[in-house]
Amino acid sequence: MTYMQCRRISHIYATQNADLYPEYGHKKLAQLFHGSIYYYHEKSGVKLSKAEASDIIKNETPCKQIYIDELNIYMKNPNKTNKINKSTNTIKSGNKSKITGIEDLPRE
Repeated sequence: MTYMQCRRISHIYATQNADLYPEYGHKKLAQLFHGSIYYYHEKSGVKLSKAEASDIIKNETPCKQIYIDELNIYMKNPNKTNKINKSTNTIKSGNKSKITGIEDLPRE
């Protein structure tokens, strides 16, 4: 999935779920959904393909509960987010780190 596809999907989901989060305007809610989509797929290690993203955009598929759950987790504690460490390419969640790709494995 490209950045622009994720952006478009997040705007679709923000429109669909505006009544769940009335305290946020459309732009802010779209940003929150964008982060939810990104972090869900970073944590799970399973990326959306460009074809899947295109299908979501074309059909305006209803928002998956996993993205709403990810957003709710963030909203419960926005200061304790999953940060990606650019130097090691790992996701830090509390005290744990997770390797995000084979290129991150130690070499002998």
